[in-house]
Amino acid sequence: MNKIIFLKIILINVIIAQTSVKIYNQGWGLIQEERYKKFNKIEEQTLLITNLPKNIEPSSVILFSNEIEFISKQYIHNPISIRSMLNENINNNIELIKYNDEGIIIFSTIGKLISNYNKPIFEIDGNIVIDPPYEYRFTSIPKNINDDPYIKCLIKNISNDSKYNLSYLTSGINWIANYNIFLKSDEMIDLEGWYYIKNDNNKNYNKVDVSLVSGNINFLSNSSNQWKPNNKSMLRSASIINDNQVPEIENLENYKLYKIQKKITIPANNETQFKFLNKNNVPFNYVYHISHSYSRNYRTIPKEKIPVSVRMEISSADLGDFQIPKGKYSVYEKNNDELIFVGSALQNIISEDNILKLETGESHDILCEFILQKFQIDNKTTKIELEAIFQNKKNKPVNIKWIESFSDGNWEITNASHKYKQLDAYRIEFSINIPANSNQKNNLSAKIKY
Repeated sequence: MNKIIFLKIILINVIIAQTSVKIYNQGWGLIQEERYKKFNKIEEQTLLITNLPKNIEPSSVILFSNEIEFISKQYIHNPISIRSMLNENINNNIELIKYNDEGIIIFSTIGKLISNYNKPIFEIDGNIVIDPPYEYRFTSIPKNINDDPYIKCLIKNISNDSKYNLSYLTSGINWIANYNIFLKSDEMIDLEGWYYIKNDNNKNYNKVDVSLVSGNINFLSNSSNQWKPNNKSMLRSASIINDNQVPEIENLENYKLYKIQKKITIPANNETQFKFLNKNNVPFNYVYHISHSYSRNYRTIPKEKIPVSVRMEISSADLGDFQIPKGKYSVYEKNNDELIFVGSALQNIISEDNILKLETGESHDILCEFILQKFQIDNKTTKIELEAIFQNKKNKPVNIKWIESFSDGNWEITNASHKYKQLDAYRIEFSINIPANSNQKNNLSAKIKY
């Protein structure tokens, strides 16, 4: 009962007027709150700041105000436990009890707790007893024990009604963008984008301004409660909110900031998705590509079968005139209401004038075989003659991008059955058109000098 009264007294005079949350895609959040406090008197006194998450980074707490002078601040987190209850009752009498197998008390005595440094030490009936084989029964929870952390400040106020600003970093909050792509044909897709926000904290953020930060920022934590992702399933509720609003975007040095245009609620221990993108009939291209490599130390393998990879390419301009956040793309074939999962890919930030390139897997109806026809080392020169056979089982023509790599820049193409372009000092690229339901042979000769 004392604990409940204590918390009510603390919270009744504290009103959170405005809160902004910046969530970083590295498991951290920067919280900025504007709070009001009504004091009974103007003097040097104690201010308790409550309603904080358990994963707060204590060293990151910043307090400032034009009406309150903050003299000192102390972070306190003393959750309820047997040890904390005993520590708060040193030199007090505690009831020691025993239960039977049915949970009924069969013995009770009173002991005075002398110390709890390593093991509890009691004085019982004039004797000193170390760690007696009893359980404890308390009449109340001391006011200094609270499952939630708080900050105890020594302050000096200049008015009864005062406003102050609180900011802090907390772990246990993260975000990513999730995209669902639905294949309608070989040329058109429907696409929807969702902000996926995960809050593993015990604190609700109700109707707050939220910005999502994408970029690599160093967070140095000196607390032991730094959030680490894990694969354990968690009991939580999940919310889906259809906002379908294009975010406001701000470019800040080496990272991007996406501001959600309306105030939202981020519930405690919850995973929430907000839709921000919904596009129908978006054109796309399938790109079939394969990579192959030879080096001067290559050991002769007569034949190699290498799968042809499939990539979807979508112009970001067809999705909107804003930057597309980094996220996970899941691709589905859609036939009426039935979905078939095709594959997924991760993609970095896509600018307005870039091409979204998604690797979705391997093709089962386009096959490739490399046949080494000649491998000769002569006078510090390796000569290679290679045949690549492509088989197209589709009922339509396809184009395959074939990239051949060499171990260093000291190489030369002596013969090629198809035109190619040099990508850099190590790679060349062929663009090969193959008719429907047909095979095609492609020859390449090269020499690599030592």
